[in-house]
Amino acid sequence: MMTNHVGCFTSSSEAKQKSKEIDKNIKKESTSNVLKLLLLGASDSGKSTLFKQMKIIQEDNGGFTKDELVACRGFVYENIISQMNVLLEEMYCDRNKLSTTTVSVESGTSGINNQPNTNDNLNNTNNFDYNGESSSHDSTVNMKLYINEQPQQQQQHQQPENTTDKKEILYFQDPSNFERAARVMQAYQLLLVNEFTSTWTPIIQDIKELWKSKEIQYQFNTREDGTKYFHLHDSTPYFLNNIDYYLNEDFLPTEQDVLRIRTKTTGVTEADYLFRGLRFKMVDVGGQKSYRRKWIHCFDNVSAVLFVASLNSYDQVLEEDGTTNRLQDSLSLFGETSNSTWFTNSTIVLFLNKSDLFREKIKRIPLSKYFPGYTGPNKAKDAATYIFNLFNSQFKQRRQLYFHITCAINTKDIKFVFQSVVDDLLKKSLQIY
Repeated sequence: MMTNHVGCFTSSSEAKQKSKEIDKNIKKESTSNVLKLLLLGASDSGKSTLFKQMKIIQEDNGGFTKDELVACRGFVYENIISQMNVLLEEMYCDRNKLSTTTVSVESGTSGINNQPNTNDNLNNTNNFDYNGESSSHDSTVNMKLYINEQPQQQQQHQQPENTTDKKEILYFQDPSNFERAARVMQAYQLLLVNEFTSTWTPIIQDIKELWKSKEIQYQFNTREDGTKYFHLHDSTPYFLNNIDYYLNEDFLPTEQDVLRIRTKTTGVTEADYLFRGLRFKMVDVGGQKSYRRKWIHCFDNVSAVLFVASLNSYDQVLEEDGTTNRLQDSLSLFGETSNSTWFTNSTIVLFLNKSDLFREKIKRIPLSKYFPGYTGPNKAKDAATYIFNLFNSQFKQRRQLYFHITCAINTKDIKFVFQSVVDDLLKKSLQIY
């Protein structure tokens, strides 16, 4: 018995030494050979966040320079403005659905009581610009905002009893918010055509006040509790809850700001990284359906496919068509790509991402509502296991599928996961020696 133990220790020591020699040889070879990592996945899965994380955790001048951080300042502002615009659009959309009246744009009257709107500020709001000053040009956006506004007192006694509360939450009680909303939506329209030339502070101050309003909070909460769905960036509460930091236009974006900025990847982005002595070329491609046909140009000589899917997307639909379930789309896409003959010799790694959001959402919105096959409890571990099994059932290869449950905005988490990915690649490389 003792001999066997000694033998085991001897064998283990020899194996350890051999492993070190192999690692040394692999790293020596990596000075001339670069491992190609291909990031694939549906839109809004977190691929680009992982791509940015690699810049932070790499060993060769890791992190962002001050100039790179400053360059992201405008993207932070654009994210804040665009997401407040989404909340405002939803507010007015709900109002239009609830209302059964006909509104006259020319006279500013409503069929609710067929009386002129007596609020002078509301009659002229279509002439306010994003700085709160009068403007000579018309804004159809602003007109759409205010033609339905009515004094709260009129709303309360004209509407049926069972719709009063709903009506109240769809109309700003603070008249100043009418003008703030108009300026924000106008600023958004100007951003779309690259004509926003004002300073950021006034519009961010408007958004700060709107975010505090119970009307906007109501819109946000209806999405959070699953009452209704509309496309809103996951980072929206992060930026809006920290909005004071962005009031100063000289603010320096943090790494977390950069990681949470949402920009669509519309082409192919490549970068070279050094990690644990190995050189990698990471390739990130656009996840929207319209860009997937371009992926094939990146399929040559891929060492590993890192497929990213959002756990949090089980109750969401594609922004492109408004009907296809996002998680179902990811499942189909994973089956198609992971079984492709292009990747016969590539390591396949599945990242089930956004675990932080998933952990909170599963408490409020049952997975079984969207995937009836799931009969387990509303607990993150059980639900995530079920989702992994769905992906695993799509994988038809007779080899190992590596997977990790991740939170892409957590740098420590991603560094640990990527160390594991590198270990998997090194293990695969053992067979060449």
